[in-house]
Order: sequence, then structure tokens, then C-alpha cells
Amino acid sequence: MRVLHLNTHASGGSYEYAALLTTALAQHGIESHVLCKNSQSAETGRLLLDRIVRRSYVSLSTEPWHGTRRLLSPPASEDLRGVDVVHLHTVADWFDVPRWLNMLPREIGVVISLHDMWHVTGGCFLYRGCDRYANETHPCNPCPILRWPANRFLAKAPHSRKLQAYRNCGARMVANSHWLAEIAARSPIAKACGSVRVIPAGIDTAVFKPQDKNLCRKNLELPADAFVIVTGGASLTDANKNVPWLF
Repeated sequence: MRVLHLNTHASGGSYEYAALLTTALAQHGIESHVLCKNSQSAETGRLLLDRIVRRSYVSLSTEPWHGTRRLLSPPASEDLRGVDVVHLHTVADWFDVPRWLNMLPREIGVVISLHDMWHVTGGCFLYRGCDRYANETHPCNPCPILRWPANRFLAKAPHSRKLQAYRNCGARMVANSHWLAEIAARSPIAKACGSVRVIPAGIDTAVFKPQDKNLCRKNLELPADAFVIVTGGASLTDANKNVPWLF
């Protein structure tokens, strides 16, 4: 079996997750590799036009939001040669996902890892209590984070495109937490994919393994009786990481 993981950038949490999964699959005899946007070359004109599209999304929204219409090239046909499964990670800032999935050969399986809410909404990434993405008849309409009049149509259309494309290609969705799986499963898009399965994110047990606790505290100059929580992220000052909750 050959698996192709797709992620926009060759950095960040979703990339590290894809890279770790690739290593784990290889250890089980499954050929697997990661392809990113910056792995490909692109025409200057196409890059410029796509940047305009991206900036228009930013100007029309009050919070992180991406539509499905993108102008950058998706994985080429030679990238798919011999591939049995494509595994989508964070790809919102890369290519037109629904259009590409509609053209994907039906013999190729599709798995989607939910690192945020984008795959099951009309374009937003973060869950802040809005459940309009779960509406069966008028999803994401109107969208509370898009400016008028775009809020009436700009999120509804991507939601509809994803629903049709993900259902037609038989995509299967995975989340690494029960919380994310539960809120994502409310979406008609997730329901069309057979709901969301929970598979906790793995760790590299060659690095993260039980060791002498007292010796570790001594080496790291930590108090012997302190309660310690270790966390990390691309930016600990990013409000979306909820770091203040740890204090």
C-alpha cells in the first residue's frame, strides 16, 4: 500500500503529525510520504492571483476564514502514480479541495484528519459556539464572521461544495480528540462521510518514554515537589492555543 499525505506547509503541528504518521506507517511496511505546497513550483502569475484571492478572504472576514476557491495547482498526476490512499491534513491555504476530489480517480481512498474545523464548515477554522455549520437546510447562512453582503453566500457555497465532493469520493474523517470529533460530527459534511472516528495522536516513544522522575527533575533544575505541566505550540501567545487555561 502507498499513502500520500497532503499538508499546506512543511512546518506546524499538522505537518509534524503527518510526518510522524509517515514514519510509523513505514515501520509497518507501508510506503508513505508527505507532499506540501512548497514542494511544488508555481507560475508567478498564478501565485499573484491566488494571493489576491487569499487577501480578499481576509478582508471579508473578521476571524480566520478560507473559502474553497484557490488558484494554486493541486498535486500533479505523477504525484498520484501508484497511490492507494490520499490523506488530507491542513490544506485550506493550498488548492481547490472539492474540485480536486471530484477529479480524483475513484479507486484512490481518501482520509481526512481534522486538525481544525475547516473541512466540516463553510470556511471557518475555530469553533466559538456557532452551530450554523450543522444546519441541514441552510448551513453557514448567514455567516457571523463574514461581512455583509458576503455573509449571505460566501460560506454557504463552500459548505455545499465540500458536502458534495467529500460524499462522492467516499472520504473518511478522523479527529485526534473526542471533543473535536463530537462537534465536527454535527456537520452534514461529516455525516456524509460516516461521522468522525477518534484516533489519538501518537508520540515518538523513542523520545518520550518513562525515565527516572527524580533524576529528570534534577537535570532540568525543577523543584522535587512541584506539579509540572509541559506544553508547546507554534506560538504560546496565540489566544487560540488557550495557554492561559493552564495557569
